[in-house]
Amino acid sequence: MVSIRGPVRSLAHDDARTAVSELYSRHWAGLVRLAVLVVSDRPAAEDAVQEAFTDLYRHWPLRDNEGAGVAADHCGEPLPLGTAPSPDSAALHPAASGTTRLRREHRRTR
Repeated sequence: MVSIRGPVRSLAHDDARTAVSELYSRHWAGLVRLAVLVVSDRPAAEDAVQEAFTDLYRHWPLRDNEGAGVAADHCGEPLPLGTAPSPDSAALHPAASGTTRLRREHRRTR
């Protein structure tokens, strides 16, 4: 069971435009980064996040457990054949890209 708490709880009673705009500005970039790791395609990741926010807007206002499945609806769909994440998709993550490009002499530790 999902419960609305913290800063989101204060947004729960706001109008849809204000609440979803606030959530969008706080979380869009992080959600796109996560989606890129899942689908290995930035435009597709941006589309998925945009769809999730559009669905959130349509279902506003949220009550305690209402809307808990909105994101799950998109996540539960299997990827089409041939779109499985590649092993190189981890390299798209900013934290991973720095260490993979170091030359051998810079990788040495004491």
